[in-house]
Amino acid sequence: MDLYHLFDLDMESPVYLSLCGAGGKTTLLYALCREANLYGKKASLLTTALMKTPHEEDMFVFYGYGSKWMHKVWKFRQIIVAGGNAGRGMLNMADQATIDFQLRYADLVAVKADYSEGLPLKWPLEGEPCVLPQSNRVMVMMGLSALDKPFDEVCQHAAQAREALGITQDKVDEELLAQLIWQGYGKLDPWVFLNQADDEGLKQRGERIADRLRELGLAHVVVDSLKERGLTQEFPVMPTQVNEHGYH
Repeated sequence: MDLYHLFDLDMESPVYLSLCGAGGKTTLLYALCREANLYGKKASLLTTALMKTPHEEDMFVFYGYGSKWMHKVWKFRQIIVAGGNAGRGMLNMADQATIDFQLRYADLVAVKADYSEGLPLKWPLEGEPCVLPQSNRVMVMMGLSALDKPFDEVCQHAAQAREALGITQDKVDEELLAQLIWQGYGKLDPWVFLNQADDEGLKQRGERIADRLRELGLAHVVVDSLKERGLTQEFPVMPTQVNEHGYH
């Protein structure tokens, strides 16, 4: 089963996906864009938070708006990555004209709507996540590798989560992870992706968390492993960069 079918994404209509949480967001966004590319779809990767600038050959990075160059990138079956230059190898949110272009012409607009510093769990602060208003799918992702680990070491903004949820325990268990998702992101009515079900034990624990989330009111929960699917980030070479003046 491919990712489009795993997450029940519509192949016949544009998908505007905002991905929140932690535990492999960038890897999933890359994989979704590449899968759309294989289907002959026009794929774009945006961020409303912070994102490392991709170094993949199949991705063209735009630091500014240039519609004719964007159409050429899609013509040659490449993925558009658009954002502002935040420095230190990072991208932030693109300008509005660039965003509007992707929403008008792309078949998949995949948006990184949260930043988690590479940790498997996240508690959102006020103003987080920054979901693209036009999104027709919001997804929250968390990593099952956090189970049985010290909460303060595996969750971004752990101190704020402890205060908000009254957490006193040291290590992460199924109920804590479920409450983190429900209390932190439940108002978005998201699809939930519990990643890192890398062995049978983690898969079973993930299914228990999924059952608990369904009890709380989140109807769509997927338990899976990007690693087991062979999906990882790779940064082989720097791509050609594109800006409002064209290729350089």
